[in-house]
Amino acid sequence: QHQHQHRQRHASAGDEGEEYDELDDKYRIRHNRRYGTTAASAQAMQASGAQLMNIVSRMLRRYVTAAQQMLAGFADRTAKRQATAGTLLSAEPFTQAALDCLESEQKTKFEPGREEHEGKLTALWERLQPGEDFERISKNWSHVGFQGKDPITDLRGQGMLGLRNMVYFAERHHDRALDFLTRNHTFPYALAAINISAFLLALLKQNHSTVGERLFGGVESGRDALDLFDQLFSLVFIEFEEFHRAAVAEFIRQGGHPDLAVMQFNAIRKEYFDELGKMVADDAFTDIFVRKCRPSGTGSRERRNTYPADNGQPLPSRPAPVQVGQLVDFS
Repeated sequence: QHQHQHRQRHASAGDEGEEYDELDDKYRIRHNRRYGTTAASAQAMQASGAQLMNIVSRMLRRYVTAAQQMLAGFADRTAKRQATAGTLLSAEPFTQAALDCLESEQKTKFEPGREEHEGKLTALWERLQPGEDFERISKNWSHVGFQGKDPITDLRGQGMLGLRNMVYFAERHHDRALDFLTRNHTFPYALAAINISAFLLALLKQNHSTVGERLFGGVESGRDALDLFDQLFSLVFIEFEEFHRAAVAEFIRQGGHPDLAVMQFNAIRKEYFDELGKMVADDAFTDIFVRKCRPSGTGSRERRNTYPADNGQPLPSRPAPVQVGQLVDFS
């Protein structure tokens, strides 16, 4: 429109047309500078805005993805906790109470100076090292399978439950316990006992609806539940010693140095525990072990302590290889 007005002025100007052409050129330059620069700036701003929106969009997608992953992880952990809690909450009431009692004993730490705790430790020493004066801290604890001078260090993982199991076995099967220590020098008595105690408790908790209820069904007393676990521990402990002794004999027969036999403990323990796990899956564990503790049947309210006393007869010095489940004769 401005240019059209200029052209009209050119036509009426006559001789002054050259002057108006010069003015028209100056006006065009000023117009291009003003409006042309503004258009370029608008295009640049539009491009910058599009780039900024792209960046913001990518950041939002990342935040949304991270939030979704976090929520999914939280939901997964929550589901696992609920499933773990449901494992025990779904147990039969008597079984749940028994497992709670065992777990409480396991979590009870040895308290130096507490008469009850010190009494159990003293009883273990006197049973396994007769004739030796009791020493709370002593290198002689290694003679019964502890790893250091202070036995409490090894008991931390299994608490008073592990100590209780060892005292029970040493008192109820004293001769057999001494036989383990004197004849099988490669057998770490205390370490093996603590490992078996921990394994059996975990096994009962994981299989509460089968093994757990078969062992504890109808048991109303916490003391009875602990006694039944002591019996189960004793059965498995005796068989593990047989299994360990046969495995060490096989190791030496195949050329292993006798001095290295003690180093085979972890491998032998793992093999034995794997076999016990298979027995649980096949329900053989209940048939072989649990029924010796509870022959009266699941759900019976009558406690029957049928575990026979140790007859004190020595085990054969050269045992044949023992298969898991071939228990020694207690009669």
